[in-house]
Amino acid sequence: MSEWEGTGAAYAASFALLTAGAVDVVLDAVAARVPRGELLDAGAGSGALLAAAERRGYVVQTAEPEPSLIAILRDVHPRVAVAPAALPHLPYPDGAFDAVTATFVLNHVHDPRASARELARVSRAGGAVAATIWPAGTSPLRPLWAAMSRVAGSGSPARPLPPDRDFPRTPEGLARLLTDAGVRDVDTSEPAWTWEISPDALWSGVEGGIATIGNLYRRVDPPTRRRMREVYERESAALVGTSDVLRLPHTAVLTVGTR
Repeated sequence: MSEWEGTGAAYAASFALLTAGAVDVVLDAVAARVPRGELLDAGAGSGALLAAAERRGYVVQTAEPEPSLIAILRDVHPRVAVAPAALPHLPYPDGAFDAVTATFVLNHVHDPRASARELARVSRAGGAVAATIWPAGTSPLRPLWAAMSRVAGSGSPARPLPPDRDFPRTPEGLARLLTDAGVRDVDTSEPAWTWEISPDALWSGVEGGIATIGNLYRRVDPPTRRRMREVYERESAALVGTSDVLRLPHTAVLTVGTR
């Protein structure tokens, strides 16, 4: 089973709201290099960046491999061309786009280095390439996920990538990844925002199989799932306190450059 198989609705209701916090800063960085033209968002998720880019005047397309996310994209953005494809193999000719974005995708692909080269390949000479990642070890949800993982008897179902494919999940690591792929004049920043979400909505992401913790939840038996839910309810209640929502400060890494 793929990490993202069948997760479209759960992602749209939960973690898509987190990644949407970076949309404007990514598009501002792209617009400083290429203010208009054809834009490809590789791995668009539920399409927040596509919608925002279209409002800014870009002509948008996306490549997205997961059928449940493709269904959402075609429902919410019926005019947008969606190619059922994934990095590092995109079905476009060299230099097809004026701008190429990949937001929180390089964290998940099986070959980040080949994927970065593919982003550069489909960008025209002089075009913009922008990518975001989650830096290693910075999520405010790590203590909650760790407590749930201990109940499950496993730290993570993920397997490390071979060194020749992987890269350091740091500002310097992402900048070097794009530079090695042929992107020049790179600028890197660390945008920060606070994600507000109800405990029930966040749980829907876990239950739906999103992220490492959701992938772990899908792999364990029903009694273990119940124990994970008990830990989640206890720990998330402590984080919420007297409010109705979780307020979670997040920081990403953004690198943008010119092809």
